[in-house]
Amino acid sequence: MFYRVGKFKHELGKTDEIMDFFKSNEDTFKASEGLKGVFYFKASEEEVVGVAMWESKEHFEQSADRIQSVLSGLAELISGPPEVYEGNSGYIFDRD
Repeated sequence: MFYRVGKFKHELGKTDEIMDFFKSNEDTFKASEGLKGVFYFKASEEEVVGVAMWESKEHFEQSADRIQSVLSGLAELISGPPEVYEGNSGYIFDRD
């Protein structure tokens, strides 16, 4: 699995609007082959963190333009470019 993590800083009070933005783009996520899942959480009053799980880095790269077009719509809600971390899984605990 390949993971991509983004930390988005925003103005106080924008968290719900950011979450609604991501929810409104579920069709784009569904159309991205190899995207296993994505989740976002409120890390602080002024930060949202997103984690995307891909089958492989190649799958991410094939969908990068589509995902970037979604994220460009987020620009008016965030304070600047997100901090991004990515890499292949090294260890996964899965109770199932």
